Amino acid sequence: MRYLLANILISLVLSFLPFSCLAESGMIRLGFTINVFSKSDRNDASSALKAWASAVTRERSIHDQVTINVFDSVEEVQQRFAAKELDGATVNADEMLKIHPLPEFVYLPIVNNKPEVQYIILVNKNGATSLDKVRSGKVAFFEGQRMSLGRMWFDGLLIEEGIHNLEIVPEEKVSNAIFKVFFRQADAAIVTAEAFNLAVELNPQLGKDLLILKQSEPLIPGIFVFRSTWTGRSADVMDEALSQLHTTPGGQQVLTVFQSSRMEKLSVETLFPTLEFVKRHHQLLQ
Repeated sequence: MRYLLANILISLVLSFLPFSCLAESGMIRLGFTINVFSKSDRNDASSALKAWASAVTRERSIHDQVTINVFDSVEEVQQRFAAKELDGATVNADEMLKIHPLPEFVYLPIVNNKPEVQYIILVNKNGATSLDKVRSGKVAFFEGQRMSLGRMWFDGLLIEEGIHNLEIVPEEKVSNAIFKVFFRQADAAIVTAEAFNLAVELNPQLGKDLLILKQSEPLIPGIFVFRSTWTGRSADVMDEALSQLHTTPGGQQVLTVFQSSRMEKLSVETLFPTLEFVKRHHQLLQ
């Protein structure tokens, strides 16, 4: 009887303890919008993120189940954040304007030791050498992951120049976009400056025959953000692990999908110039 009473007493005490005192279990809910990755890359991104996050929780003895969701819109991300049904998500800079409240920090993919990208308009020196002369021409547009703000930038230039009749040809490979201008199969190409610089390193003749007609300001295309109200050990562990992505095999797989060398935790103020660019161009494009 004494042991029975002791067991009942222990059970009663445990029933009043917070569940977190008994075991760390729950959910870590991550995701991204459909605008972040191409359709062909979404499954790879989901699998890599889940494998990495699950490995992190196992190593830290956290018994949380990891789920990855793909969202059709940033509005759904914001709704899940507000309802505390989502812990972290990757969005582009245009979508970031709809995340409220903004967190204190964001996590940015780093390429060539910087989070920003610059877009350029390439033309052939023997062809159209001004945007005005590209009127009614063909423009090869690279649709890479870091090009999410490229079309907004280019459309703004077209409005300012009063150009409306261009044929935009999407290209999945940056080399195709560049070589179409090189061989004069297109009047211009929109790519990143870093992609063109790499192409010139591999083929110096490109630098001799092609001309950068316009170049954008430095812009940050993609952002990973945690829900500002997410706290606790799981949140702390994932916060630390994101900055260490490049040090683990699973993290390197995630970085491969993000086409970056590492993730860096930076103040949300780092985004402000890019967000101002987006606001200006929304007004221009209305």
